[in-house]
Amino acid sequence: MASIHFAAKDFTHLEGVPAVVVGIAIVLGVCALLYRAGRSAPVTEP
Repeated sequence: MASIHFAAKDFTHLEGVPAVVVGIAIVLGVCALLYRAGRSAPVTEP
């Protein structure tokens, strides 16, 4: 198997500075969602 391509035809690839900005925004968004989920979880004390 030479390669696998999961993207749709004519999928736009980001390169350079825009890719870094979008990547950081995605990571921060996921971190914010995980933080909110952790804060809203009920606390159980032993």
